[in-house]
Amino acid sequence: MEAFQSCVDRKVSGIELDVHLCASGEAVVIHDSELFRLTGKNARVEELPWDQLKILSLGNSEAQRDMGYRIPLLTEVLSSFSKNLYFDIELKPKTIPSHALIERTREAVQAHHLEQRVLISSFNPLALSIWKHRGIHRVPTALIYSEGEGVPRFLQHGNGRFFVKCDVLKPHSSLFERSKQFLKDYQVVIWGDPIPDNLPHQVRGIVTDYPEQYNS
Repeated sequence: MEAFQSCVDRKVSGIELDVHLCASGEAVVIHDSELFRLTGKNARVEELPWDQLKILSLGNSEAQRDMGYRIPLLTEVLSSFSKNLYFDIELKPKTIPSHALIERTREAVQAHHLEQRVLISSFNPLALSIWKHRGIHRVPTALIYSEGEGVPRFLQHGNGRFFVKCDVLKPHSSLFERSKQFLKDYQVVIWGDPIPDNLPHQVRGIVTDYPEQYNS
């Protein structure tokens, strides 16, 4: 929550956040599905119920964890920042996406009347397909891709677009030039630093750790 408040204080227009389904069925916001790196707990998000997740301390080091940062619910984040920000919500399901993750996300977006301020993203084309059938049709969807560890080779270069009709493509910045031939047919959001210069008109947004460099 503190990181999102920092974005508001820095006058960033939107935030990207990662959503997982925990064992008791709540949608929670944390980057990694494996908890060890950020909490020291040797478990996965989907293995623990909310009453155990909510007491874990977050941080890349013991010193950061001593500062009392906690894992928030998706509903908490949307409730706290719905008046200030746009939201790029990345669905992070297990290999076979849970319909419950899509349902909890849909319910949270509708409860806070954010249909016009949300983009639903995922590396997993099946998750986006389920969203299109069970989510909110007027909320746009974005297929993310990169050559990162854990991304299947057949999905690393945007080929997931053949499996789901998405509104936006989200290439990692390192793949932008190589993707230009088919990106012209989509709206585009680029993620990962450094962001290329002289972006074409269909690039509608960027996801960066250094927003001050790009705010105008």
